[in-house]
Amino acid sequence: MGITLRFENQGANEVAIIEKIEGDKTAALQVGQTIVRIDPRYFQSTEVETLLGDPSNAKEKLG
Repeated sequence: MGITLRFENQGANEVAIIEKIEGDKTAALQVGQTIVRIDPRYFQSTEVETLLGDPSNAKEKLG
């Protein structure tokens, strides 16, 4: 799309900011606009008591 991003901060505070735009395919975007931000609501817990799965479909298709 011709967008160059600059990443700032680290971890949950990291954001991606548009640094440069080349071309005309991104009319709704502006230089300096933050387009990626971390949302902690989607973090997965690292302490999972039970992980369950059924590998039969993979075994059937992949052997």
